[in-house]
Amino acid sequence: MEYRKLSKDDTSILKGIGILCIIMHNFLHWANPLNGKENEFWFIPENIFSFFNAFKDYPADSFNIFFSYLGHFGVQIFIFISGYGLAMSMINNHKKYFQFIKDRLIKLYPLIIIAFVFHFMFTIIANYHVLEWKDFRSFIYKFLFIHTLIPNEGMSQNGPLWFLGLIFQLYLLFPLIFKLIHKYGFKAFVIICTVSYAITYSCIYTHILPEGIFIMQNFPGHLPEFALGIYIATSRNKCFNWIAFILAIIAFCAGNFYKAAYPLTFLSITYITICIYTMATKRGHINAFSKALMFVGNLSMVIFATHSQLRWPFVSITISANNPWYTLMLLAFFIIFAIIISLAAKVIYQWLVEKFSKVRLTKKRNIIPIICTIAFVSTSCNNHTPFNYPESKVWAHKVNDTTSALEKSKKFAGLELDAIYSDYQNKIFVGHDIEDTANNLQIEDWFNYVENPSQKGFWIDIKNLNRQNAEPISNKLLGIMDKHNMTDNLFVESPDVDALKAIKHYGLRVILWTENPVWDDIDTATWIERTKERINDLSPDAISNNADMYELLTENFPEQNIHIWQTPAKLNDENIEITRKICRNKSVKVVLVDYDEPIDY
Repeated sequence: MEYRKLSKDDTSILKGIGILCIIMHNFLHWANPLNGKENEFWFIPENIFSFFNAFKDYPADSFNIFFSYLGHFGVQIFIFISGYGLAMSMINNHKKYFQFIKDRLIKLYPLIIIAFVFHFMFTIIANYHVLEWKDFRSFIYKFLFIHTLIPNEGMSQNGPLWFLGLIFQLYLLFPLIFKLIHKYGFKAFVIICTVSYAITYSCIYTHILPEGIFIMQNFPGHLPEFALGIYIATSRNKCFNWIAFILAIIAFCAGNFYKAAYPLTFLSITYITICIYTMATKRGHINAFSKALMFVGNLSMVIFATHSQLRWPFVSITISANNPWYTLMLLAFFIIFAIIISLAAKVIYQWLVEKFSKVRLTKKRNIIPIICTIAFVSTSCNNHTPFNYPESKVWAHKVNDTTSALEKSKKFAGLELDAIYSDYQNKIFVGHDIEDTANNLQIEDWFNYVENPSQKGFWIDIKNLNRQNAEPISNKLLGIMDKHNMTDNLFVESPDVDALKAIKHYGLRVILWTENPVWDDIDTATWIERTKERINDLSPDAISNNADMYELLTENFPEQNIHIWQTPAKLNDENIEITRKICRNKSVKVVLVDYDEPIDY
């Protein structure tokens, strides 16, 4: 296969392709029959079958389904281009390590500032409240580029910004990787990929990373694509051949079906994409379509920083319309709108880059305090931070309609609701029993009635949660949290330990609904032993049961966060005193009540 070096125009075109794939994926991810079923940060074998079945069941949604599942691979184009572009630059103009890192920070910090400003404006305009400390904390982590190393922070506030944590890690490694590949060529490339895959596979198969941290959001998961860009930029030989191309296709296909090949999909699709591009295009031949892609490519990083918050009004309309043609139309409007906004944002970005470039930070003694700050903050963060409970323990019970959601969210610190997942429709309906799905109240619509959802606590009892549907349920809940700027204020409850493990894997909080000796016809000693085993197996954020179990739970598991439900429903002095007694126990964190108003305790 004939290979040619990529020009600056080529890389702009590729960036245009990459960013369009990314923003289409981030939009369609929530608005088509798949609803987040793709293998981006973790592998679920059922996802590829859902992908093919969706084409069969929803042929009119074919375009939407395709980019929802595959569009996230646009990220690999940017990783490759970063490695390639940096290597070409380093060949022509070698820089010392700290000067190189400074140059990278000059480009990255303005993006984070723009993303923060857009997030701040969206929070005020759409959600009618200012940012809280937890929001600022999440952006501080991003300013330090450590958010992908902290549980549940990788995609907080602005999901796509996980990429900045990854790319900064790659920048830190670039001088070493460049030196090795430039000197030793293909041998160094193979060794680097081998080490990277060894780390990735060990994390995937041994679960050594804390819950909420994902190897595919950090450098081991994507170092091969970065190294490929460096290798192609520095190699004097023909880098592409038909055998490698065919092997890459096989690896990519296998990686969608088998966990053992999953990490290979990212490098293989990168190689396939570059091969196809170089075969399909001629150097110097620029037509109108190429110019349009170059235009978008030159805006790509600003689009990347701003599009996350801009998509939600369009996504909400799309979900409500539930029509594939409306989806395509709204997608087109969203892309145009994102480009227009990015044109204005780029002016600000360039101004910020100019200002940052004047900051003197070339000496090691100026860099060291920053590195120490990063290390301090990193080591100060617990692997699994405790839940930040609202001040009041009294939450509203069974808030299963929009009227109650609106009224009780004005009065209570937290709300509990029941939900049922429909695998056929890939939707979460609010309701206690399967018959309640006839009301067609989807959980996304329910949250639209909650006043200030980012400032409330939520306890969702998903009646039919299991290991098979945990992934699509998690993706839907994460999307809702992202849309409403909710950070770590939602619990999922179930008695199914395996299902809750899967939910935890996606960074959500879980409540273990413990067994009840009376209902399950077991003696107390057996109940205590079995409950200990289940707690040790899961390490839940909280455990729950009804008010009759209050004493058993608090006496035997005082170290756990205990949630109590089914307190006396009738509002009288005796029942209020019972509820107050439960609330006063230090181990009890949440007490659900059926009263119209919260009570003091």
